[in-house]
Amino acid sequence: MNVSVELKDGLAVVKVKGLVDLESSPALRSRIIGLCGGDVKGVLMDMSEVKYLDSSGMATLVELLNRLAAAGRKMVITGLKNEMRQMFSITKLDDRFRFCADAAEAAALLGKEQPRGA
Repeated sequence: MNVSVELKDGLAVVKVKGLVDLESSPALRSRIIGLCGGDVKGVLMDMSEVKYLDSSGMATLVELLNRLAAAGRKMVITGLKNEMRQMFSITKLDDRFRFCADAAEAAALLGKEQPRGA
């Protein structure tokens, strides 16, 4: 798994590539959990290059969402493949997250919406 973070105008764009599973989730968590503080107003999770996401990866995303919401910040997931999106639906987590087709839509949404989660 590879994670890159780009900060711009209070928005953190997190690009995740590869497998997000039990083995890689702790690394993802340590890379993104710091985004809950400081000048970050919102997090755009670009998951378009994620090949696999398991329950531990989903738990990491839930933790991030909860921490962001508690701090009055927002998160949007973009580029999630249909199979992975169905996991959010099956587990009833789809009503806690915002999903967008692309980064432009997500960036616009982060500027207008109230936080979801917590």
